Amino acid sequence: MNLDRFSQSYETPVIETVDDINNCGCGKQAEWLVYEDKQPHCSECFREATECGEMVEVQYLCA
Repeated sequence: MNLDRFSQSYETPVIETVDDINNCGCGKQAEWLVYEDKQPHCSECFREATECGEMVEVQYLCA
C-alpha cells in the first residue's frame, strides 16, 4: 500500500479490510485472526505468522 500521498496531508488513509474472515489467504478455512488489522489465518499460516519473533496480536475464531 503506497502511503506517499499522505505524507504532507491531514487526510487519513483508509486501511483495507478483509471481506471474508472465514478463509485464509492460502485458501484454507481460517481459525485465527492475526495482527492489528485482523487478517484471517489457518492453523499452519498462524504458526508461521507467530514464529516471526515479534509480538503479534491474535484472536481465535470460535466455531
